[in-house]
Amino acid sequence: MLAGRLNARLVSLDEIYPGWDGLSYATEEAARLVRLHAAGERATYRRWDWTRDEWGEEAAVIDETIPLIVEGCGALTAASASAADASIWMDEDPAVRRQRACDRDGDAMRSQWDRWAAQESAHIAAHNPAGLADMRIDPALSSDLAPE
Repeated sequence: MLAGRLNARLVSLDEIYPGWDGLSYATEEAARLVRLHAAGERATYRRWDWTRDEWGEEAAVIDETIPLIVEGCGALTAASASAADASIWMDEDPAVRRQRACDRDGDAMRSQWDRWAAQESAHIAAHNPAGLADMRIDPALSSDLAPE
């Protein structure tokens, strides 16, 4: 919703995680993309093909002339926050997050949830993304961001 309102390029880390153990990789990649964008440079990244469980062939391009939003677990670290114009933290009750993820991704997420949640916990402990955020948004109020 925010990307639509700002006419921004949205990059979801779901495109970048290289499989179920890829949160650390995507964290570094997010910081790289934000730094390049902040420097006014065009950036590219490879998309992960979840169906084939391998990197996709084509690189995605991020136009440096339009706003960039990077979202997903692992997006907010000191490295990305220092290059970003703004950083936002939105979190939800763990049970609600799990249910939404399983509703979205089905059996694949159900079988991998504990593995993924352990990476999320490690990321939060190592990087304190909530403490780095310029703004915190209550997910119950996120409908306020809907495009006009």
